Amino acid sequence: MRINKEKQSRMSLLKKLKSAKIVLDFTKSLSVLLNAGIPLVKALTTLMQQAEDSDFKPVLKSIINRVNKGKTFSEALTKHIEYFDAMYIHIVSVGEKTAKLGLVLEKHADYLLKIRKMKQRLMYAMLYPAIIIVFSFLVVTFLILFLFPTISEIFTEFNTKIPTITKFILQINENFPTILFSIIGIIVISVLFFKYNKLSPESIAKLHRFQMRIPLINNIILQNTMSRLCRTTGLLIESGESLSQSLRIGLRVINNQYLKKKTKIIQKQVKSGSSLNKAFAKTGIFPQMVLQMVEVAEQSANLSEILVYIADQYDSELDKTIDALSSLLEPILILFISVIIGGIVIALYLPLFDMVTIAA
Repeated sequence: MRINKEKQSRMSLLKKLKSAKIVLDFTKSLSVLLNAGIPLVKALTTLMQQAEDSDFKPVLKSIINRVNKGKTFSEALTKHIEYFDAMYIHIVSVGEKTAKLGLVLEKHADYLLKIRKMKQRLMYAMLYPAIIIVFSFLVVTFLILFLFPTISEIFTEFNTKIPTITKFILQINENFPTILFSIIGIIVISVLFFKYNKLSPESIAKLHRFQMRIPLINNIILQNTMSRLCRTTGLLIESGESLSQSLRIGLRVINNQYLKKKTKIIQKQVKSGSSLNKAFAKTGIFPQMVLQMVEVAEQSANLSEILVYIADQYDSELDKTIDALSSLLEPILILFISVIIGGIVIALYLPLFDMVTIAA
């Protein structure tokens, strides 16, 4: 199956979030219908009739037509990679081969739900500081544009000696339109540059290596990546796929190039006959407890369950790391706002004190 990755990468963030929600709901509903014994085409037709999204309904119609013409469900999905990624299509293919499509889709719906919740958790964690920064910018803009011009006229009228900090704020006020348009211009140019000019693989690798050196951020990336790797691999094994093939698909979920390079050795070691425990140990990024759990799981033949359990543990640790980052950012942001607004207030009141002295 050939998947057009370039087309997939061009999707906007909002469209990706929307399509992820649609696919999650579709997968849950389809698994329920299939597990109830309803034939695939009839189940798809029912979902197409109930579909509320105007873009997704034609997709379902196209899939139904292709299935009616003799294509398998997984083959029909390959024409719509804007909704169904390579892993989804492979999961469906495994379900078709093992005659457990309904059960496989049910498990995959749970997986998609966990991934969605984790993404939302990360987005909300980043949303708070973004809101604080925007709020601070709006407050500062209001003070500089509307309050300082009025006050500066009073300073001029009373021939008040203006301190350096107040002069600095007044200079910002005079040049504020230029400064504002410069900031907006830089942001727009940066967005357009990164949208239409892809970074070289070497630059991306350096950026990802730098991310792994930032405290807390490196833990978030590592825990999120290892959680998705273990959960994906465990789900595929449970669906009836071989360990080597499950790892091949599972390793695709790793976006960080530094971690991708570290984990490439896993599939090679397993292919050469090594145990998963030893392959994990070769990477140097799995803690000893995880290695021991995988070793026991391989001996007791419940590897898929243990990998999902390990993913749950990584998710739990990720929640704690996000909470720690939020706890750290909150006082820093409050201090940042206090310094900015406090500096403006000081710049405002220092000349007023001089005016009071002159009047006295």
